[in-house]
Amino acid sequence: MPSYQEPSSNPFSHPPGFLSRMTSPTALTARIQVDRILTEKNVTILRRAVVTFLVGGSIRRLQQKGSNQRAQKYSFLFHTKQSRDSHDWQMRVVSAIRGALVDQAQIDSPLFNELLNFSYNDLKRSIELEGLLIPKFDEVKAAVVDVLISGQLMITKVNSDAEIRNLLASNGQLKLRTPFNMFIGGQILDRGITISNLIAFYYGRSPKRFQQDTVLQHSRMYGARPEADLTVTRFCSPENVYQTMKRIHEFDNALREAFESGEHDRGIYFLRRDSSRKLIPCSPNKVLFSDVVSIRPGRRLVLSGFETVAKSMGAKNLAELDRKIDAIAGEAQTLKLIPLDDALKLLDLAFCNIEYDDEAEDDRAAHLVALEHLSRTTKNTSLKGKVWLMVVKDRNVHREREEGRFSNAPDTKQQSDLAKEKATDIPVLMLLRQNSREDQGWKDLPFWWPVILTPSSSATVIFANREPELAKRVSDDERSLAEDHLT
Repeated sequence: MPSYQEPSSNPFSHPPGFLSRMTSPTALTARIQVDRILTEKNVTILRRAVVTFLVGGSIRRLQQKGSNQRAQKYSFLFHTKQSRDSHDWQMRVVSAIRGALVDQAQIDSPLFNELLNFSYNDLKRSIELEGLLIPKFDEVKAAVVDVLISGQLMITKVNSDAEIRNLLASNGQLKLRTPFNMFIGGQILDRGITISNLIAFYYGRSPKRFQQDTVLQHSRMYGARPEADLTVTRFCSPENVYQTMKRIHEFDNALREAFESGEHDRGIYFLRRDSSRKLIPCSPNKVLFSDVVSIRPGRRLVLSGFETVAKSMGAKNLAELDRKIDAIAGEAQTLKLIPLDDALKLLDLAFCNIEYDDEAEDDRAAHLVALEHLSRTTKNTSLKGKVWLMVVKDRNVHREREEGRFSNAPDTKQQSDLAKEKATDIPVLMLLRQNSREDQGWKDLPFWWPVILTPSSSATVIFANREPELAKRVSDDERSLAEDHLT
């Protein structure tokens, strides 16, 4: 999640999930007061990651001892910039967090208890989802205190091949010399080095261009591990890295599902818009994964993490959209068949009052393409060039959910189920008018939140928001093929 700024000085205001928003790696090299490391805002996620690693590892070791199993040693990978100077500073910051935790553990301070409670309650959710028993908080706290005071948390900086050789065990993996091991490094940890029992990741590598095979080689978080370990595994990343990993995962899943279900017989479309805004095929091996959106049959396409424009800027556009929707759909919450061109105009107007701080999070162009492509390519000729429209008003969804993640469900289950019944041959466009109050995290400008349901009978589409500059030349044959597909 995005380069992260806390909304308040309260370091416990955003509970982490398996994926946590992280301050950009460069913020770890400046503006940090090491003497206040347990309340310093710029290292909230790193501090949280370290504490959660200790709590999670302690829970697993207690579970293993309770089952007469050998207590395992666990590891944490801190993998960010390649610069050795950066690693030195990161080593200093992490060591300061460890030292401060030791001090607070010795006096059993309220701050120490609050940090532990925060991580314990987060991990409890995923452990209980797996149906496992979780040790009581006091047992876990005693184990963490013992880890800290007895020096069982080892922090190791890995910068060179020589250091790697000294750290390798006989099985070729990095040695886990204590019950809790944290490794800090850059490119040297990219490939070929394995680390057992990895349950915590602080990943900040952010290249200018993402190659799928390279990113997956970096991605130790996808490695096999016992399900019980997975319940205490947490991954922290900046928003742009997370979004790219999410797109790669969705792309991979879309292709796999298409082949496993036999849908690949209908084809998998790789599309982009040309300079005239026409949909044309693009080469699958030339897409940038940071700009790819996978559009699969029978799924919801919904934006999240956006903000509305200022009230003074968006009021006129909102009034126009309200008028158009009332003219087309009226007041009733029913499904109405409308021309594709009308649906695209409504969607475009809705998008005008939405903005993103980071363009990597912005999928508006892909959603417009999905609506157009899926309507024009339906096999049902009587519905070609049409879209089902559902209008819902007076919604009051908060911008963020209670656990701190952005809301992505402006519709109710009943509304979604109703739309799914119609989304067989052509897409359904749901427009949900949010009241958007400031106490809900918005800017006090009402807005229409679009949701697109893709037809269950459609083929998989991979849309590239843009291609590398050298890949933008499209032949006459490609244009001809595009016209065949899109008419």
